[in-house]
Amino acid sequence: MTEKGIAASFRSPEKALSCIPKLQALRASDLHIDQDELQLTGMVSDSAYEQALRVIREAGGSC
Repeated sequence: MTEKGIAASFRSPEKALSCIPKLQALRASDLHIDQDELQLTGMVSDSAYEQALRVIREAGGSC
């Protein structure tokens, strides 16, 4: 199974943190939040990539 990188920008750290549990449910790995830059990065399987992007957008992030 291959993985793709995800990267998203948020307007607040709270919004970035709010999508972490949903991304973990999609088995995302290596999730990191840079609170200075308000960036979330990580890896997710190819099959869950589109769902992960949807979760990020619903939380107010931009990919």
